[in-house]
Amino acid sequence: MRFSAMCLLSVGVLSGMAMAEPVDTNAARKMLFSPRGVEMVVRPDSGLDAAQTATLQAILKQMGAEGLSGYYGAVAISPTFFVMMATDTGAATLSGLFQVAGKYHSTKTAGAVALEACQAARKSGQAACAVAAHILPRKWTAQPVQLSVDATASFSAYRKGKGPKAFATSQASGAYAFAKGDGAGAAALAACTASAAKKGGGACEIVIAD
Repeated sequence: MRFSAMCLLSVGVLSGMAMAEPVDTNAARKMLFSPRGVEMVVRPDSGLDAAQTATLQAILKQMGAEGLSGYYGAVAISPTFFVMMATDTGAATLSGLFQVAGKYHSTKTAGAVALEACQAARKSGQAACAVAAHILPRKWTAQPVQLSVDATASFSAYRKGKGPKAFATSQASGAYAFAKGDGAGAAALAACTASAAKKGGGACEIVIAD
């Protein structure tokens, strides 16, 4: 899911690893984080100066306060955005040079989505965009399985009940689905693929299975 700077300002290399084998529910529970709350971390290699970093941190704080973000996410920004902010906040907001992508299963994917959108908005002479911040779950540490905030919330429903079940995700689109009963794996993959198609496509894989 991508948000523009207009949405944000109106109020205002981490990656999920491809799974060779799915994990079970008990293992997944230990790898996932609370769906409540995020940490917005400015990348040390963002290339922003101190003033730009301070402005970005203020925007990120506003985003968090307004609930305009969800992990895993990323912010891509062009330094030209800050120049425009100094003279015309409205023009900066509408420029497309501040892009946020969220609710993916990794910051790597979110960063690529945000960066592509930011670069596409650039006009001749405007500075190149870069991924400047990541949106992570609170108390994040790298785990073999990462689910978006929405998929993590759905994991609670997945856990209920006994018998065969499977949880599938699409890294490229952020789509996910789960199914229970006989043929759960095939059903989860089919539902995830259909959801991914609505978001631009992307292969799905089973990441949790019981």
